Amino acid sequence: MKQLKAISFPRSGVSIFCKILIEYYKNTPKKVYYCNTVSCCGHKQPCKKTETMDLDLIYMKNHDFGGKVANEVNKDIVHVVLYRKHAQEQINAYFRYSSGGRRNAEPLKRSKTYQTDGTPDKYMNYLNRKTQFAARDKFAKKWIYNNTNPNTYFLEYDDYMSDPLKHMTRILSCVDDNVDVDKMGKILKELDVRKHFHIKDSVYYIEDFTERYGLKDIDFDPSDRFLNNKK
Repeated sequence: MKQLKAISFPRSGVSIFCKILIEYYKNTPKKVYYCNTVSCCGHKQPCKKTETMDLDLIYMKNHDFGGKVANEVNKDIVHVVLYRKHAQEQINAYFRYSSGGRRNAEPLKRSKTYQTDGTPDKYMNYLNRKTQFAARDKFAKKWIYNNTNPNTYFLEYDDYMSDPLKHMTRILSCVDDNVDVDKMGKILKELDVRKHFHIKDSVYYIEDFTERYGLKDIDFDPSDRFLNNKK
C-alpha cells in the first residue's frame, strides 16, 4: 500500500490538494482512503482506521503542530511538504482563515470584494502578538531546511498555483504507475486551481514586512533533488 502524507503549514494549499485527489480517484478501481480530518483518527500516523482495509493508497494530512510527526524514510511513503515561501503571505493567509472562518476559506465562496475588504487593525494586533511566527520557523527548519528524506516532494504554494498540472502529475507518478494527464487537466480547470488572493492588491500589504517583523522568506530550491527531480 502506498501512503501519501501531506505535511503542511496551515493555509498552504492542502485543502485543494486533497480535493483534487478525491476528484481524480472518484469512480476508479483504485481503493483510496482520505484521512483528512482530526475526527478520523486524531491524525495518528499511520491512520488507525486503515489497518483492516485493503487499500491501494491512503492519503493523510497533518500540520505537525506538536512537532512529533515522524519523517519516516520508506519508499512506499511519499511526503508532500506544502508551504509558502513568502513570510508575509504565509502569516496573512493563516490570519485570514482564523479571523474569517471557513466561510471565506475557499476562494469560490468568497465575496467579489474579498481582496479589498478586511480588518487591517485586527491584523496589526495579530502581528504584534507574533502569532504563528515561531511555529512557521519551526516547521521550516524541520520539514524544509533539515529534511533529508529522499521520498519528499516540496510543494511551494506560488510554484504550485503557477503550474498545478505539472506538480500534480509528478506527485501522482510517485504513488501510481499510470497517470491520466488529460483527466487531471480537466479537474484542475473545473476546480479553477490558481492563485486567487494577491496580497499586494489587498488592504493587508506591508511593504517592509520581513524587516519590520524580523522574518525571512524561505529560500529553498529542491528542483534538482528529492522527488521534485523525478522525471
